Amino acid sequence: MAKVAPQLTQSLLANPPIRRQSRVRVRATMATTKADQFKDHHPSLEVLGGARDSFCPVIKTHLDRPYNPFPVFGSNRHLETIFAAFFRNIPDVRLKRECLRTQDDGTVALDWVSGDAGNLPGNSPILLLLPGLSGGSDDAYVRHMLVRARNKGWRVVVFNSRGCADSPVTTPQMYSASFLGDLDEVVKHVGSRYPKANLYGVGWSMGANILVQYLGKEPGSRRFSGAASLCNPFDLVMSDEDLCKGFNRIYNRSLGKALSGILKKYCSIFNHLDCFLNTIFVGIFIFMRFHIILCRHLLLFEDIGGEYNIPLAANANIIRDYDEGLTRVSFGFKSVDEYLQNSCSANYIKHANPNCLLIVTPKGGHLGWVAGENAPTGCPWTDPMVMDFLQHLENEKSGTPQDATNLLHHASKHLFFTPYIPITPFFNSTTVTRYTAIAATMSATPQPHCSIHVSGGALDSFLPAFNTLDRPYDSYPLVCSNNHLETIFAFFFRSTPDVRFQRECLRTKDNDTVTLDWVAGDDRSLFPNSPTLIFLGNIAMAKVSIAGLATNRLFFPPYIPLASSQTTNPFSTTVTRYTTMAATPLNPQPHPSLHVSGGALDSFLPAFKTLDHPYDSYPLVASNRHIETIFASKFRSVPDVRFRRECLRTKDNGTVALDWVAGDDRSLSPNSPTLILLPGLTGGSGDSYVRHMLLRARRKGWRVVVFNSRGCGNSPVTTPQFYSASFLGDIGQVVAHVSSRYPDANLYAAGWSLGANILVRYLAQESDSCLLSGAVSLCNPFNLVIADEDFHKGFNIVYDRALSASLRRIFSRHAPLFEEINGDYNIPAAANCKSVREFDEALTRVSFGFKSVDEYYQKSSSSDSIKNVTTPLLCIQAANDPIAPARGIPCEDIRENSNCMLIVTPEGGHLGWIAGNEAPFGAPWTDPVVMDFLEHLVRTKSISVSYSSKSKENKHTLPTSVK
Repeated sequence: MAKVAPQLTQSLLANPPIRRQSRVRVRATMATTKADQFKDHHPSLEVLGGARDSFCPVIKTHLDRPYNPFPVFGSNRHLETIFAAFFRNIPDVRLKRECLRTQDDGTVALDWVSGDAGNLPGNSPILLLLPGLSGGSDDAYVRHMLVRARNKGWRVVVFNSRGCADSPVTTPQMYSASFLGDLDEVVKHVGSRYPKANLYGVGWSMGANILVQYLGKEPGSRRFSGAASLCNPFDLVMSDEDLCKGFNRIYNRSLGKALSGILKKYCSIFNHLDCFLNTIFVGIFIFMRFHIILCRHLLLFEDIGGEYNIPLAANANIIRDYDEGLTRVSFGFKSVDEYLQNSCSANYIKHANPNCLLIVTPKGGHLGWVAGENAPTGCPWTDPMVMDFLQHLENEKSGTPQDATNLLHHASKHLFFTPYIPITPFFNSTTVTRYTAIAATMSATPQPHCSIHVSGGALDSFLPAFNTLDRPYDSYPLVCSNNHLETIFAFFFRSTPDVRFQRECLRTKDNDTVTLDWVAGDDRSLFPNSPTLIFLGNIAMAKVSIAGLATNRLFFPPYIPLASSQTTNPFSTTVTRYTTMAATPLNPQPHPSLHVSGGALDSFLPAFKTLDHPYDSYPLVASNRHIETIFASKFRSVPDVRFRRECLRTKDNGTVALDWVAGDDRSLSPNSPTLILLPGLTGGSGDSYVRHMLLRARRKGWRVVVFNSRGCGNSPVTTPQFYSASFLGDIGQVVAHVSSRYPDANLYAAGWSLGANILVRYLAQESDSCLLSGAVSLCNPFNLVIADEDFHKGFNIVYDRALSASLRRIFSRHAPLFEEINGDYNIPAAANCKSVREFDEALTRVSFGFKSVDEYYQKSSSSDSIKNVTTPLLCIQAANDPIAPARGIPCEDIRENSNCMLIVTPEGGHLGWIAGNEAPFGAPWTDPVVMDFLEHLVRTKSISVSYSSKSKENKHTLPTSVK
C-alpha cells in the first residue's frame, strides 16, 4: 500500500515525489516540505493538490490544529479501526425509505430523513451519502455525517446499494467497484425530484472509489457541485498486492476462510459480537456482513450460465480465488487483474488537477479517525472539515452547476502504508450462485442393491422407473429359508383379495374359446383410452397382481359371485359376455380413526392409497398437541433444495419472490404439471414442511414454485404494504404469471395455515374462471374470528407471541418505508407489538381499509368462501390444532359442495402430523395423501382431455365412414 501515496503525490497532485527508500528519509522529506508550508496547515497534516490555494483557506481552522488521536485507541491502527467499527455511537435518526427501480429491473434503496419533504424548501442543498463496502444508512460514520449536514439545513439521502442495509435485491446482480449504472440513475432521480437544488456527494471506502470514478467518467457527474472522498483505496491493484505481503497475509487468509465457512453456514442472521470474538479482525466483520447479504439472496443467483467457477469461490482460501471464480466473470473481465485495474478510481484523477485537494492524517485507521472534540465515541475527526468544505461550495455556488467538479480527498496515512485493510473487489460480485457444499441432484438414478442382480440391454432406460430397487431384498424369516417351503407357502397361504369379475368368452380362429375376466364396472367408470394391463396366469395370481396395481378397483368381502348366461349363437365370432349384471365398484373405506366427508367424497376417495390405514401418531412426541407443534417446527429435518429466485413486480409496484427448483427449466418439459406452494404466516421456502412437499412433488416429475409473500422468505419489500389474509391481488398475479409462462401445463396449488386461507378465498373469488386445476388446503384456520379468540387462551399465548415476534422482525427490517405514511397507522405500536392482533390493529387493517380488526378478521375468513369454490379442493385439518380450531371448520358447506373433500385427523397439532413411515423427523403424514390427490387430478384431467379430443375427431369423421 505504501506505493499509493507517492503515486497520488507525483502523478495526480503535481507535488514533488516522496521516495520510498526508507521510513527515515520519507519522514525527513515530508518534514522539510511541511516546514515550508506551515503557513497553510499544521505539520502533523499533509496537504497536497492543485486546489490547495483555493480550498485551504476554507478549512484553515481545522488545518491549523494538530491531529491529536485519542489516547490508547488511536495508538494502534488496528485498534482504532476496530474500536470505531464496534463502539462508535450511532445517532438515532428516523429515515423514510424509497425503493428505486433501475433500468435492469434491479432495486436500490434511498433513505431520506423523515419529515424533510415538508420541512425544507425545494432549493435546499442535497447531500448524497455513499457508504463503504456493504455499509448503509445504519452505519455510525454515515449517521454522524447525516446529522451534521441536517443540522446545517441540508437535505440528506443515503444511497444503499443493492442488498445493503436490507435494501431489496430483485435481480441476480449486486453492486461493484466497476459498476456505475446505479449511481447514475440515483443522481438523475434526485436531480429530477429537486431540480432547483444543488447536489453534493460524500463517499467512504468503496463508496468513495465509485464516486470518484463517476465524477471522472460519467457525463452525469456535472450534476454534482462538489464531493468528498474518504478512505478511498484508489488503486485496487496495489491493494491486492499488499494483501499477499507480510502481516497482511493473515487478513487475506482469514477473509478467504471466512468466505468458504460463511457461505456454507450462515443464511440471514449475524451476530457482531460473535464475529468480533472469533476473528478479532474488523476485516472479517466487514466480509461476513457482506456475504450475509449474498446468502440472504442466494436464490436469485441459481442457474446462472457463463464461466463461473462456483466450487473455487465457495472454497476460496484467499480473496483472489473468489474474484477468479465469480467477480471477474460477473463483469465480463478476462482476468482478475484486468478487473482490478479497470475498477481503480485513481485512473480518473488527471495530472495537476486544479479541482482536487488531498489531506493525509498521520493516523486514523480505516474509517476510524478517533480524534478531535467528539472522540472516542463521537463523530470522526473528518466530519466538521468535510461539512465546512461543502458549505463553502454551496455559499459560492450560483444557480447553474459549474463545469469543473470540486473534490476533496480525505485519507488516513494508513491508507498508503501497511497494514491497510483494503477494499478488494471480492465485495463486488454482481452474480452469485449457490454456495451449499452439498447440492443433491433430484433426478439422480438410484442404483440397484447388491442383493439383487439387475442386467439387460435396456438397463439404463428402465432403471429410473423403479423406486425400490435400491433397497435390499429382505426375505421373510423361516418361511423363505427353503425354496420349496417358500413356493408351497405362497401357493396355499398367501391371501387372495376379493375382486368382482365380469367374464367374457372369446372365440379363437381354431374355434376354441378363451376367457377374459374384466374387473366389474370398469366399462362405466373408466375412459376408453385408460391404460390396459393383461395378466397371463391363474386367477389367484391375477387377483394378487390387481390388488397391487389397481387399488382403486378393489372390493371388500363378502365376495358377490357373478351370475352367468351363455349366448344362443355358438358360432359367433364376436365377444360373448357371461354376466347379466355388473355392480358398481365399491371404493375403499377410510379407517375409523379418520373423519372423511365432503360432497366430492365418492369422486375423490378412489385416489387415496393409505386412507384405509389407521392414523398412528408417533409415540410421546405426538402425545400432546403443543409438543407436536413445537417439535415439528424446531426439529423436523429441512431438506437441502437448490432454488432459483424470481422477483415479480406487482401492479402496485410491490414485489413478491417466486422460488423455483434450480435446473427444472432444462430437465422438465413445458407441459409438466406445476404446483404452487403457499406457506403460512411469515413462512417461506426455507420452512421444513414446504421443502418436504416440494421434494415429493419434484420426485413425481412436477414443476414446483414457492410463493413467498412480501417480506417473507427474505423477499424484497419495495412499497409500504405487506400481505394480509384479505388481499388476493398478489396470488392472482402469481397464478397468472405462472400460467403465462407455462401455458401448456396444468396448475395446482397447496397452502398451509394463512396461505391456505388465502388460497381458498382465491378459489372462491375466481370460481369458474380459476386457472388452477386443483388445490389443497392444510391447517386452514377458516374462521379468523374464532382463531383470534383461541389465540388469547392458555398455552396459545406462546404461539401468539412467537408469530408477533416474527412480524416485528420483518417490519423492523423495512420500517423506513413506512415513515411519513398518511392515515390511521400506528407505526410505534406495530414495531413493538406483543400479539398478532396488535400488529393487525396498528398496520394491517389500516393498509387494507378496514374500520376495525374484527371487521378485518370477519371479511378475511375463508369459511364463508367454501360454498363458491368450483375447483377440486382437498382440505386436511387436525382435530387438536391449537391455531386452527376444529370448531371453525365449515363442515356443512364442504358436505354440500360437490368439489370439496375434508379429511380430519385425530391428532397432528398445527403443521405437525408427526405420523407415518417418516416420523418423527421426516415428512408430515399429509404429504403422500396430498400427492395421491393431485396425481389423481392429473390423471383425470389428461384422460378427459384426450377422450374429448378423440370424440371430436370421431364426430367429424362419422359422415365419411357412414357413406
